[in-house]
Amino acid sequence: MCSGVFNWDFDYDNRKEFIQGIKDCMIAYNSILPEFERIPIELVLVQALHESGSEGHSRFATEGKNFFGIKAMHGEDHIVSLANASVKVRRFTRGCDSVIAYTDLLNESYHYEDFREERLHQYFVDEINIEKLIETLSVYAEDKKYISKLKDMAHTLRKEGIINENN
Repeated sequence: MCSGVFNWDFDYDNRKEFIQGIKDCMIAYNSILPEFERIPIELVLVQALHESGSEGHSRFATEGKNFFGIKAMHGEDHIVSLANASVKVRRFTRGCDSVIAYTDLLNESYHYEDFREERLHQYFVDEINIEKLIETLSVYAEDKKYISKLKDMAHTLRKEGIINENN
């Protein structure tokens, strides 16, 4: 699934297509990462569906292909929040670019050292525990209830059969 073969963009009209697009991007990107740097697809879906609305129809998702609310750095193409003009989120040109940026953020930013430590522990014990990974993401958003909201989304996705019951 190298970049010459895989279509790194995707369109969607409904929740099922949005979920499949996110999954396909994550599978493709995970396939070129070392195993211990891979992000569990279940976690990616939890955050994408929370950040983009359950069907991927948030303004940031539809206008900027930003499925994770990733903030823009100085000089990056962006969308300004309607609620707070000081908040600028990155605008991406392809659907998978947001998934790649999200993965790289978790893999590289010092803010997510706890996430990487927990993921490495889970890698060595051959266990994926989405709840424990979610607990390391409190710095991802300013919302004090962010962790509980992600856990609620994970619970919903388990009930719907979208993510595994074991995770």
